[in-house]
Amino acid sequence: MQLAEYLGLRVFKALELHGRTLFIPRFDRQVTDQGVERIAQESLAAFSGKVGFGVTMTHNEVCSVITQYCTDPEQEIIEYIKRDLANIALGNKDNHTRNTAFQRLTNGEICLSPLFDFAPMWLHPDGIARCTRWKKDDHQWASIANQITECTTLSIDQVKALFSEQLPLYQGLLDKMLSIGIDTEIIDNSAHRIQNICNQLKEICHG
Repeated sequence: MQLAEYLGLRVFKALELHGRTLFIPRFDRQVTDQGVERIAQESLAAFSGKVGFGVTMTHNEVCSVITQYCTDPEQEIIEYIKRDLANIALGNKDNHTRNTAFQRLTNGEICLSPLFDFAPMWLHPDGIARCTRWKKDDHQWASIANQITECTTLSIDQVKALFSEQLPLYQGLLDKMLSIGIDTEIIDNSAHRIQNICNQLKEICHG
């Protein structure tokens, strides 16, 4: 979560270690002077009316859902794209429709919940597959930029501005990982993906 916060993702609070297990503090409720205030949460699957396990959606479809239902869709789509960049860079393949959720705040605002289940799942012995992909799954961020403009209200200039903002963060990501004591195995495994993202974003922004 420290890396997610560094990359500007929506993080609730620092992880808490209980025994041998890390927990994210609950973000579906807050305690006030009037008592416990519960904040409605729905997974992407439930929010989209998808039933059962193993249901898949494309990122394009998710962006359409965000555009249709979120109070500030452009802000939420930018958050969603930043999460996809981070998932790819750090090897978090477990991006199925129950690992993204929406919040309905007490003022009626609908937005993505804070990030959760964010881990280098390439380490999992069962070989977790990347479930949610772009419709044109060519691993090219120039192609993804065009797809974003086709399924959202973001312009290509807005997408390039986002990539330009993210580029220096990814250029410094390996140093950040070293500085907070990330295991060298994870750093070494992530290095080629991070460099690939840097190369592609640089070409899009400055090419």
